[in-house]
Amino acid sequence: MAKAKVQKDAEQEALKDLTQEREDRCIPVAKKILKIIAEKENSVMGAAERGQIVEEYDIILVEVIDLLKKEEVKMIDVNYILQLVLQPLAHLQQYMAESIGKWEKKMFAGIYGKPYGQETLVDLEKKLEEFADVE
Repeated sequence: MAKAKVQKDAEQEALKDLTQEREDRCIPVAKKILKIIAEKENSVMGAAERGQIVEEYDIILVEVIDLLKKEEVKMIDVNYILQLVLQPLAHLQQYMAESIGKWEKKMFAGIYGKPYGQETLVDLEKKLEEFADVE
């Protein structure tokens, strides 16, 4: 039993080492890709024609592929690197939404003089009447 636990612990430690080695190899490449994208002054965002998007991102794609070749990225790591590229944006979106949610709760508590969620439809109606003349 103890021998199996020691072996399992050793396997987990080896996996941890591999994960760290992969991150050490891939995170710098992901950061360079983010930099390539960020430095494109005319990056297509928002509403755009498909032709515009293809044209702009073809340029970025060539630079990214050149970087991947230069860094000798393994094929198995390409999708992982792309996940890393998206990760900071996902974190930013999550934390921004959480912050705005907290501000909103404080605002409601301040407006109604009650903890968030304790306001009633009667409270809401009274506040709406106060603002009836506001467009």
